[in-house]
Amino acid sequence: MANKYDEVYNYRLATIDDVDRIMAFIKREWAENHILANSKEFFIWMYGRDEYEDYKGINFVLMTDKNDDILGVIGFVTYDKNNESISPALTKVRPEGLLPMSGLEFMKRQMQLVGEKEHFSFGTNPNTIKPLYEKVFHMTTGIMQQYFIINPDIRDYYIAKPNKEVRNKGFLETQYSLEEVYSFEEVKCRIDITATYEKMVFKSPEYIYKRFFRHPIYNYRKWIIKNELGDYVGIIFGREIERDGAKVLRLVDYRGDLNQLKNLGKPLHNLIKDEQYEYIDLMVSDLSGYHLEEAGFTLLDPDGETIIPHYFEPFVRENKKSCFQDKTGIVIFKADGDQDRPSTW
Repeated sequence: MANKYDEVYNYRLATIDDVDRIMAFIKREWAENHILANSKEFFIWMYGRDEYEDYKGINFVLMTDKNDDILGVIGFVTYDKNNESISPALTKVRPEGLLPMSGLEFMKRQMQLVGEKEHFSFGTNPNTIKPLYEKVFHMTTGIMQQYFIINPDIRDYYIAKPNKEVRNKGFLETQYSLEEVYSFEEVKCRIDITATYEKMVFKSPEYIYKRFFRHPIYNYRKWIIKNELGDYVGIIFGREIERDGAKVLRLVDYRGDLNQLKNLGKPLHNLIKDEQYEYIDLMVSDLSGYHLEEAGFTLLDPDGETIIPHYFEPFVRENKKSCFQDKTGIVIFKADGDQDRPSTW
């Protein structure tokens, strides 16, 4: 049913023909040096739909005036062809000259136009957007958890600042191992990439291939998990970050039964020493109850002494709290939405 907003604005899905105007809007209203305002290649990789052979669609919803001038944009990452699960990744509305509550109305129209069943993201603004998700859309919200394993053999840490208590954590010995793979064909030969798991959203093979094998800037490492029987039971995705001659490994996504993660203590500790990482970390919405401490992980206290940085572009050597929201209590990982991407160009 039409309301007062329809008298002034139009709401529609964007197409490839809108990209230049969306990029100009981001440059003008958000940040002049934002990567999505300056790299069309990256913009189309992130929000295009060519993985589904759709060369016209773009994963953006627009709010425009009656002359089709852009007043607001919502970009989203989709995990399947039918947009059943999405993660809003960029929301911006022009700050002046709009009807009251135009931003909230725009969020409602985005949900109507896309029609997703699962809607989740993190990096949510705690002061403006988070209250809307709680009070209006009745979603679950919280603070992302950051688990980490410190390399105890490092003498001088240039990225982390660990206290003594977290440097020599024990772990449960298992016969699990990690087998690094380099091509998507290797992945498909070892595990069922279409499998679904408890508390995990479905991620299509097309999404996984695009996200971790076709990224235009980042290189991701991939390891298949093998259990004590020699069966392949999952896959983890990680990205190395180097700074000042030091390096760390961020585990950014995982496909498999979440209960398998507690068995990875030995292979992860071998990896951290073989590669001389300062630490390995894993950022998730909530893995309470999955006993990651058995793999030697420590849950970071963002207000505590130990520092495991969150921001690297630019680098900030301090802990940060990041909010998330979702509909159904699924587990959100670092690479979901747009959180693991370059910021500037």
